Amino acid sequence: MENSFRSLLGMNGVKYIYKRSFHWRTWRQIENKGNRTIVCYRCNSVVNATCKNCPSSGYWVIEEKPPPCPYEIMSMPNDRELCAIHINEYNNLHSACPSLININELLITCNNPIETEWKVTSKYDDLQSEHTLKVICGGQESCKILTLYTVLPHSIVFRIINICELCIVFSLDMLAVIDDRI
Repeated sequence: MENSFRSLLGMNGVKYIYKRSFHWRTWRQIENKGNRTIVCYRCNSVVNATCKNCPSSGYWVIEEKPPPCPYEIMSMPNDRELCAIHINEYNNLHSACPSLININELLITCNNPIETEWKVTSKYDDLQSEHTLKVICGGQESCKILTLYTVLPHSIVFRIINICELCIVFSLDMLAVIDDRI
C-alpha cells in the first residue's frame, strides 16, 4: 500500500486532482532546458467561490506560493519529528524520508485531522497504472478517495477511504520510535 500511495503522489501511472483547504489543486512537472521543476495549480471559480468540480465550473491558475499544508506524511521516526514530503518534492519519492519536519511546524500549517479528497484517474499509456489503480481504486479506472491523518501525542493515524464504496481501504497507526536512552 505504501508503494502504491507513493506512486499515486508522484503521478506514476495515474493523474489526480486533490482538495485540501477549500480548493481543488494539482501539479505538473515541467522541464525547461534540462531543468525539472514542479508547477502547482489551484482551481478558481468564475464567481470567485470554491469550485465543487473545477474542470466544469472554474479555471486553473498557477499557485505562486505553496498551498496551506503542503505535506504528505511518510513516517514518524520520533515523537517530535515527521518524515514528510513537500508538494515540490513529489517527483522525488525515492528517499525514505524526503524532509524531516518538526511536528509543531506541521500543526501550525495544517488542520488536525488533515483531510484530503482525491480524484484519481488512469494514465492509459503507463504500465504502472494497473498496479496503482488495483491497490488504491480497487481495480477501477478512476476513483475518489479521502485521506485522513490524525496527529496524536505519540502516533499518527492514517486512513485511505474509498468514497464511492464508503469503505476504509487502508488504515495505519504510525507510532513514534522512542529511544529511552536519550
